[in-house]
Amino acid sequence: MQLKNLFSTLLMAVILIQAAMVSAAESKPIRLATLPIIIANGVEISNDTLSEMQVKIARALHVPLNGTLKKIDYIPSSTSTVALQEIWSKSYSKNKLSTISETMKPLAKKINADVIVCTVIYRCNQMTSFSSGSFGESHIISNAAVELIYFDNRTDELISKKFPQSYRGEYMRYGTSDFLALDCLTKLIDEINPREKVLGQRGFFN
Repeated sequence: MQLKNLFSTLLMAVILIQAAMVSAAESKPIRLATLPIIIANGVEISNDTLSEMQVKIARALHVPLNGTLKKIDYIPSSTSTVALQEIWSKSYSKNKLSTISETMKPLAKKINADVIVCTVIYRCNQMTSFSSGSFGESHIISNAAVELIYFDNRTDELISKKFPQSYRGEYMRYGTSDFLALDCLTKLIDEINPREKVLGQRGFFN
């Protein structure tokens, strides 16, 4: 009888230890890397707009009460940037047609990231002309194209979406290339919803 009770006690202890290990694994913070905005050659965008875009990305990934709940472990951008530069240099030297999205998986492995979010501005240009009429109205031709990349190393899911916009007409703030670029990013964030994807089934308080 004593051996049976001892065996039952040991079995229960093993079950409790396993349950604790599973719980610890589930509560482990998600390592998230948010790369600085990448700007393609030829892009003309103001520093103010870049700052607005960075704030918008940060808000899209903000987790309420993270300081208390410890849901997300934010990887320093300097760490991600240095690692990306190394990987991109090797990748591009081998294949000139390489894309930034193709570097996400090796980057995640190098910096031990669960999720990587990256924004690329491919186009942001504007030309202004003035009419010869008495009012001298100004007209603009502007265009912008932004890509938002989401890579989940936990599921190997890669999402890479581009959104282009253009405007041609009288000068209006909403027609400027900077405004278009910011609006492109807004639409991509709304479509992908990166915060919900990062948290997945765990939600805020699970």
